Amino acid sequence: MWRMRATAAIASADGNDREAVSILDPYAEGLERLGLLEELLWVRLDLGRALIRIDREQAVTAFTAAAELAERIGALSQGRLASQALRRLGVRAWRRGPASGGDGLDALSNREREIARHVAGGSSNREVAEALVVSPKTVERHVTNILAKLGLRNRTELASVVRSAVVRDSPDE
Repeated sequence: MWRMRATAAIASADGNDREAVSILDPYAEGLERLGLLEELLWVRLDLGRALIRIDREQAVTAFTAAAELAERIGALSQGRLASQALRRLGVRAWRRGPASGGDGLDALSNREREIARHVAGGSSNREVAEALVVSPKTVERHVTNILAKLGLRNRTELASVVRSAVVRDSPDE
């Protein structure tokens, strides 16, 4: 089976995408039957890449299947690759995931809530890093985790959530 993937990669590199697809399709079916999900995920990504130049709709189907499988098995990097490929094909690929470990800001650690408040106040990663005496990269990682935990797409949505939580917790309510 490993030889099949290598042969498909060679065919694709040579520009013979139809041959690559004809090899990858049965390979993916075999991997699925065997329950080799991580390998199946990579093959679905390869299949999507080969299909881009042949059939856009089938490429979207392959990348969508890869994204769903990645989400199911917790393969974040491969899920991002599938989502990026879908976006390049003009497909809206983001999904709001459920918050984990609590509702709203309660799902966050104390440090993440602190960073979320700074972000909601309009601070850049560098400004937050300086205020908390950490590196900007650490703040970037925290912001990424916060957005994922809350199922948000960007800092604006985060600011909205933080501000609405502050209003709900006010003594006037």
